[in-house]
Formats: sequence, structure tokens, C-alpha cells
Amino acid sequence: MLLPPLGVFLDRGMGRDFWIAAGLTCLAWLPGVAFALWTVLAR
Repeated sequence: MLLPPLGVFLDRGMGRDFWIAAGLTCLAWLPGVAFALWTVLAR
């Protein structure tokens, strides 16, 4: 996953999870990836 917010956007849309993933990715890439994976896989 190169762009964690994109994966969250494609799975969940532009909601709260997308903005959390975008913020975490801006702060540090690895937490953004971890959150995106957790969000997409936790169905």
C-alpha cells in the first residue's frame, strides 16, 4: 500500500476513517499504513 488514504477511500468512502488515515500518513507513513490495513481488513 503506497497511498493508505486511497485504500481507505476506495473501501469506505470519504468519511472519518479516510481523514484519520490521511492525517496519520501526513504525520508518519507507517502509522497510516497500519491504520489503513486495520480499517480495510476489519469488516
